[in-house]
Parts: sequence; C-alpha cells; structure tokens
Amino acid sequence: TAGGGPARKIFVGSLPDGITDGVLRDHFSQYGVVEDIFIKLNAEPGRMWAFITFSTPDQAATAISMNNGALQFTGSARPCEVTLARHQGMFGQEPLLTSP
Repeated sequence: TAGGGPARKIFVGSLPDGITDGVLRDHFSQYGVVEDIFIKLNAEPGRMWAFITFSTPDQAATAISMNNGALQFTGSARPCEVTLARHQGMFGQEPLLTSP
C-alpha cells in the first residue's frame, strides 16, 4: 500500500450530515486504538465520509469486517461503506503520485 506499511487506515462512506469525531471514535474504538480521524467537511449532503486510522492492521481489518454494509448511523439514508482507504498516507501530507 502507498504509505509504506500494512493498511491501518479505513474509509467510511455514506455518513450522515453533521457526524462528529466523537461519535465515530466512540463506535470504532471498540475494534482497537483509534489513532486519527479525518472527516471530510463541506461534502455534498448525503455524501459525508471519513478516514479512520487504527494502531494495527488487524484492528482495521476487524472494523471493516464488522461494519461494511451493516453500520448505519441515525440520519443515514443507507448503510455505511467501510473499506480499506486506497491511499494510506496522512491525508493532504503526501502526494498521491511521485515523479521519478
């Protein structure tokens, strides 16, 4: 994965408008140590999403298997998509593509 190590970051899509760091941390901390949460602010209504980084790849994998297509927060139109984040670096701190 981009970022150099095993995947510890997950993507959570289809979040309800107004979701907070605290709500996500409370839910996902049952699967392990949540090191970082990034919520995309000012997304289109109904298209809120977040990145959640766990301390180990196993914790991230468990969170995905327990939540993808099953997790639905109050105010969500449909269950959340929970997958490995395609880009594992810190959001906004590393380029997606590197030039030779």
